[in-house]
Order: sequence, then C-alpha cells, then structure tokens
Amino acid sequence: MLQPESGVRPASIKPVPAQARSAAEWLAEQYADGTSLVLGIKAMLDDITWDKNRTDDSEAAWERLGRHLGFHSVRPEKQYGTGPDNLWVLSNTLHAVVELKTGCETDTIAKKDLDQLGGSVRWDAENYPEVAQLPVMLHPSTQRHALGISVPGMRVVTPDALNELKRNFAAWAPYWT
Repeated sequence: MLQPESGVRPASIKPVPAQARSAAEWLAEQYADGTSLVLGIKAMLDDITWDKNRTDDSEAAWERLGRHLGFHSVRPEKQYGTGPDNLWVLSNTLHAVVELKTGCETDTIAKKDLDQLGGSVRWDAENYPEVAQLPVMLHPSTQRHALGISVPGMRVVTPDALNELKRNFAAWAPYWT
C-alpha cells in the first residue's frame, strides 16, 4: 500500500473508560466460555517467547495481553511503519511504549536497541503530547552495552520477569470464569 510522503498520522487513541469493564467486554467478545478463555490465555502466553523466528508472534501476543488487561493496545510499527512495537494506553496521562527484543541473544542491550526505544518514546511524545511515556523493553539482559544510553525511566522485562508475569496471569485467569 502506498503512503503519503509525509507519512500517516496515527489515529487518536484514548484510554478505556473503566479498565475492568473494558477487559470484561473484550473477553466476552473473544471467548464463548471459561474453557476457551483458559485455553486462549495459555496460547497467548505461549506466543510471547524468546525465539528469533517468532518475534511477530510475540508482538501480536503482547498486544492481546494488553487487551486482556483492559488497556487500549495497538501495534504502531505494524500499522504505520513507525513507532513502537506495542503501545498500551494505561491512562489519560500515561502510555507504555514497548519494544520487544524477544529474538535477541546478546548479553547486553545493544546501542541500536536503546536508540530504537528512545525513538519510539519520541514518536509517542510527538503524536500524543498530552501524555507521559513509560518506556518498556523485553530483553534477555538488563545490562546496557557500554556505547548505549539508557532511556530515562525505562523498565526491562527479562525472561525471569516474563515467566513470573505469565505464571501470575495464568493463575488469575480461572477467576474470570
């Protein structure tokens, strides 16, 4: 598809009015019963994996995770060819700007990955100047490369942290049924 030279302006996104209600409505649309909910959550969590051949699956599953939690969740890079891998609208005043490096196998966070996260934060700030950004990176390491500059306020989700998130989320899912 052709895009104008100046690019495509991202759609206006707003937080959901009530996170719990939004999650419940979205879940009701997605799942016919409790069994399909539990199986769907297991499949979604299995798709968020540290595998260089499945990075798109991980990004898509991370978007769905945001929706399961009741956030407005989008993939700007996929939609517009620019911006973060994922964007969660956490509130009227805060966006989680997420870069997934689930295909990465390095011991440190490379300069290019830190630069990409910084660029994604700037993209979000330019397109949604009324909100603050929470930079998040999924990466196997919390250590930055010596040439890299950390993005202020960034959080890193490591494999251990991701596994804990998956365990807690999966344990919580049966309570929805």
